[in-house]
Amino acid sequence: MSGEELAVALVSLATLIAGVVVIMVGLRYRAQIKELKHRERMAMIDKGLLPPPEREPAPATVQQRSRSFGIILVGLGFALMFLIGVAGGALDTGIGLGGAIAILGGTFIVRSIYAPPAAGTPQRPSSAPDGPGADRTT
Repeated sequence: MSGEELAVALVSLATLIAGVVVIMVGLRYRAQIKELKHRERMAMIDKGLLPPPEREPAPATVQQRSRSFGIILVGLGFALMFLIGVAGGALDTGIGLGGAIAILGGTFIVRSIYAPPAAGTPQRPSSAPDGPGADRTT
C-alpha cells in the first residue's frame, strides 16, 4: 500500500467516523430535549397545573420532502463520484455517473425552493409583525 492510498483510506475512515459521531451527538441532543420537556410537564402536574396538550409535529410538506430527497441524492452522487472515480480508478465514469446523480439531487433542492406551497399549507405573512409591540394605528 503506497502513501497516497494510505492517505485516501485514512481520510475516508476519518470522514466516516466523523459522520457517525455527528449523528450520535444529534440523537443525544434530541433525547435530552425530550427528557427536559417531560420533566417540565411532570413538574407542572406535581404543582397541580394543567399542562398544555402535547402537539403532534406538523406533517412534512412537499417542499420539505423534496429538499430532503435532493440532499440525499446530492450526497449519493458525490459518494458514487468518489467511489467510482478514486477507488475504481475510472475518474471519467465516476464524474459522469456521480455528477449526473448529484445534479438530479440539485434539481430537487431547487424545486423545493421555487415550488408553490400546497393548497392547505399556511403561508407566512409578508406584512409587518403582529406581535405585542406592533403598531396597529394604520
